[in-house]
Amino acid sequence: RLAMRLKRRMAQLGWSAPIIHCVAPTVWAWGAWRRHRVARAVDGLLCLFPFEPAYFDELDVKTHFIGHPEAFNPVYERPQRVGAGGAVHLTILPGSRRGEIRHILAPMLSAFGMMTKTHPGITASIPTLPRLAPEIASGCARHGVEGVVEIDQSEGALFTALARSDAVLAASGTVTLQTALYGIPGVACYIAPKLSAAIGRRLVRMDRVILPNALLDREVYPFLFQDAATPQAMADGVAAVLADKSAMTRATEDASLLRDQLRGGATRFETKVGDALAEWFGPRS
Repeated sequence: RLAMRLKRRMAQLGWSAPIIHCVAPTVWAWGAWRRHRVARAVDGLLCLFPFEPAYFDELDVKTHFIGHPEAFNPVYERPQRVGAGGAVHLTILPGSRRGEIRHILAPMLSAFGMMTKTHPGITASIPTLPRLAPEIASGCARHGVEGVVEIDQSEGALFTALARSDAVLAASGTVTLQTALYGIPGVACYIAPKLSAAIGRRLVRMDRVILPNALLDREVYPFLFQDAATPQAMADGVAAVLADKSAMTRATEDASLLRDQLRGGATRFETKVGDALAEWFGPRS
């Protein structure tokens, strides 16, 4: 909308300059019709995912795949694996918004409670942000796992947790891309308000919700949505991952595939962006 208003205002003032939009709208996940409106509003799109340009091929807009900045993070090149002292460790990732935490944290903690009975000695941690830590701590207290589930709100908490993880139980979102790039197997899930879920089922391509699944065009993380995201299903899903002796090896291989795919042959994200912008603004000096 901003781009459309900007283009209209520039035309009124007689200004002429290309409008380049960084990060293409996720028309591949929902609302494919939006691509026509986007194409009318901008001259160029910089796409984070390699499959995005094809969605705009027949439209009057130039697209460039610039890679995803997360894939260039050096932490994924040699991910640390410190283990959890012989115990199985689960990283629980309930999301970064209070609304989603309100719906999904309780079943996640219930799932962990079930796993403490089937996997004696299992440990868990929840890396989170300081603003969300009190709500998560309250949830842990209500489920009787306060002090059992470690809540880490320090900088770099996610990677500290992943370094000792055997599996993740993650809410859908960008974090599933981070965990996949780190090479940790697991289960993804999401629970939304009932009305939002009903609308989502009509608009959203469920096979595209989990980014690693969409990128590799296969199930990297099993996805439990809404009524399917029960504590028992979560616990069973994680248990299946832990029982699969090849899961970690497969996750490591997938991480390499994702990293290569999202880098697009470049070693620096800035290089990809600069090369794309050069088409409109001239070569870099």
